[in-house]
Formats: sequence, C-alpha cells, structure tokens
Amino acid sequence: MKAGPPPQGAAARRLRRLLGGVGLTLACVPLGWVGSAALLGDGDRIGLGADAKAAKVVRFNDVDLLTKPVKHSSLAAHVKRDAVRVFKVPGSKRKSRRLEARVLEGRTLPLVMLVEDRRAEWVKVQLPERPNGSTGWVREDDVRLRLNDWRVRIDLSAFRIFTYRGPRLISTHTIGVGKSVTPTPRGRYYLTDLIQPDNPDGLYGTYAFGLSAHSDVVTSFGTGNGQIGIHGTNDTSTLQTNVSSGCIRVGNSVIESFARHFPLGTPVRIVS
Repeated sequence: MKAGPPPQGAAARRLRRLLGGVGLTLACVPLGWVGSAALLGDGDRIGLGADAKAAKVVRFNDVDLLTKPVKHSSLAAHVKRDAVRVFKVPGSKRKSRRLEARVLEGRTLPLVMLVEDRRAEWVKVQLPERPNGSTGWVREDDVRLRLNDWRVRIDLSAFRIFTYRGPRLISTHTIGVGKSVTPTPRGRYYLTDLIQPDNPDGLYGTYAFGLSAHSDVVTSFGTGNGQIGIHGTNDTSTLQTNVSSGCIRVGNSVIESFARHFPLGTPVRIVS
C-alpha cells in the first residue's frame, strides 16, 4: 500500500481552551471532539493538557459508495446533513430523537456511525454516545454508506494493537493502555474523529483518533463525557504499561500511519 502524507484539514482551526467549555471531553482527550480536544484522553490525567488546547480537525476524503458489505469489510454511515433522526424501532415516530453533529468553533464535524444491520430503507447503527454499544435505526436516505476493509483489534493484556485489511494482518504494535483504576473498556467500537495537535511532542502525539467508547469510570470531565481515544506519543517508555486514563497510546510513527489509512467508521475491537 502506498503511504502518503497524513491528511490535512483545509479549514483547520485552533481550538479554544478545552477546559473553558466546548464540547466533549475524553477521559483522555477530546475526540468527538466536539469541543474538539475533549475527546482524546490521555494516560496520566483526564482531560486535555496545554499541548492539546490547539489542534487541527482532520477530515478524510470520500470513498466510493457501495450498497452492501463483503466478507472482512464493514459499512460506515455518513450522515448527509448536520443531524439525523434516530429511531428505536424502524418507522416508529414516537420512539425517535434527533442526533446532531458536533460543532467546533463554527465548523460542523462529520457524523459517522458504524453499520450493524440493514433492512429495507433502514440502517441499524452503533451510536457515538453512552452507554457503550448503544444502537439505533436511521433512514437509509439520510446517510451515505461507505465500504471499509480496514479493522483494528486491541489486546489489552498483551499490550498489542493489530491492524487488518480484508483477511490480511497488516501490522502489530506495542501499546500503552488504561490503569487498573481507569481501565480501557472492552467491546466493539469504531473511530469517530481525528485531530492533529499543534505540538507533536505533547501529551497526545502527532495525531489522535476518537473512539465511540467511553470510560466506565470517568463519566464527566469539564464539559466532556469521558470519551476514549487512540493517540500517539514520543515517550516509548510508556508503551507496554498500564499508564492511561483509558486511552490507547501508540508511537507517533504508528499513529501517523493510522491517520494515512484508516477512514472514520473503522471498527475497533478491544479484548482482554
């Protein structure tokens, strides 16, 4: 596979002071980032440090629309507008609610969800919110479905992250994970956001992905809700240790490769 430079957001903006109040805060950092830096959470403390206050939000280029997944692939639902109506039961208006895309300093972020099932004119999706693994139904006309053959598996006890493309194992790397008091939650999630901190030598490295996962211990911090992330670090001594508040750490060169190749919506399975 040909590796190009990490994608750059054309309209990248500086984040406001994270603790001042925008959007969502990760147990590690901000990633949903609705409020942008709130999603990433890092290891040694909850919330963004000074190095993460200013960051760039990254969008991926569109990929081709496909109507159904194939083996070893997944579908991501990209909401067409700034909000989408989510239903508990397909077609039941009494059991629906509005899910809005997050806004960062006037910029609407992509709203992407992992597809779990499809029926005529309806799509079942995993939602990027608490409780972990929450699902709902959206109208297929409200989203664009995009095929993805990348997937990620994280083994917490082995301190390893495995990446796959289709049936092939592409890479495996050492990671740092949550401490015993702030463990990384197990389960099946997906990548929701990507930011590029201004300081590549800071707490969150050169890039940080947000996950649909949220800490089971940290339920709030600032204006955020304890969202978990995968982010870089230039301190390799923290890898292969229980060091974070729930987030997954990888080396900067590794997160840069992930940023080049993983589209939002990529499935991430976290196991013991």
